[in-house]
Amino acid sequence: MTAQALVEQFRARGVTLRPDGDLLRFRPKSALTPEDLALLRQRKPEILDYLRAQASPSPTEKVVCFCCHERRFWVSTHGVTVCAKCHPPPYPDMVVEWIDGDGAS
Repeated sequence: MTAQALVEQFRARGVTLRPDGDLLRFRPKSALTPEDLALLRQRKPEILDYLRAQASPSPTEKVVCFCCHERRFWVSTHGVTVCAKCHPPPYPDMVVEWIDGDGAS
């Protein structure tokens, strides 16, 4: 079963999964069986990769910051896409990738 299918299966049961750095957050915990928790632990890296990819804009999308209308972003080591004007990276080693809002990397 793919990570996408797993996430969709949990969503259909009312479970929300989201990445938080290297952690996989889920709600409500009461909806998960011990077998579900074991499966999430086992497949955590690929589930996190899938969820991060869903949260990040497609490279072909035109993206503009809703606050300052800047088109330049950076992706942090935690997988978060951040506006370069509103929140410049505090350290160069925190930047995994620079993204031009017109779709170029």
